[in-house]
Amino acid sequence: MAHLSLSIIFLATCTVFCSLNVAGSSEEDDALLKWKATLQTQNTSILLPSWTHDPNLNFSAQKTVSPCHCNHLTGLIPETLGNLKNLTVLSLYQNNMIGSIPREIGNLTSLKIMELQLNNLSGPIPQSLGELKSLSVLSLHSNQLSGPIPQELGNLTSLSELQLGGNQLSGSIPSSFSNLHTLNTQSLTDNHLSGSIPQELGELSLVLFEISKNSISGSLPDEICNGRKLQYLGVLNNELKGAIPKSLYNCSSLIRVRLDGNQFTGDISESFGVYPQLHQSQ
Repeated sequence: MAHLSLSIIFLATCTVFCSLNVAGSSEEDDALLKWKATLQTQNTSILLPSWTHDPNLNFSAQKTVSPCHCNHLTGLIPETLGNLKNLTVLSLYQNNMIGSIPREIGNLTSLKIMELQLNNLSGPIPQSLGELKSLSVLSLHSNQLSGPIPQELGNLTSLSELQLGGNQLSGSIPSSFSNLHTLNTQSLTDNHLSGSIPQELGELSLVLFEISKNSISGSLPDEICNGRKLQYLGVLNNELKGAIPKSLYNCSSLIRVRLDGNQFTGDISESFGVYPQLHQSQ
């Protein structure tokens, strides 16, 4: 069997690219074969045909990427996936994956990209994801995930993109997010979040900050544009109030702002009227 421990990328077309890695272990091979057996597809005859076990094959010369094809996948994310210790990319987006995210995924300490968006995953976000210190992209949006956002996600100090929108998450925005100094995209829109925005988030150099369609109260962080990189600010349909932060007055990087559906005070037009490239909604 080709050792598939380096990366597995499921694209929206459901084309699977399996990177070969001769250093893969039999434990990892077995984990993938067990998962294959649980998956369903519209045409089982072409479901991951290269995922077979043949001990007589010598893969020492195979160092390229081998494509495998399948139809749209339906099934669970198995606990045995946690055995793929060398996995760097896990992308299962836009399928029909169901059930919960297993906590064993926290064992994938080499993982850099996790894309599970646009599925039917439910249950909580595992606290164990905070162990993925090499993770740069975490995209879980457009599922049915519930419960609070774990404080442990603040341990992901290599994270540049966090996409949790379009779920049923509740509770507050973790204060530990202030530790995510490499973060440039944070989208928590369309959940059931409440409480205030941690003021410390203003210390981040965010390019996109999106928390629209929640029940978040209090004020915007005073230094929301402290990094002078903010381009997209979306906080519409919350319970925010108070004055527009002065840090936004000179935030020339802004392209689009959505502030409607809140209780802000002051003249919003005067706050942003000096930026001709800005599209704003009051």
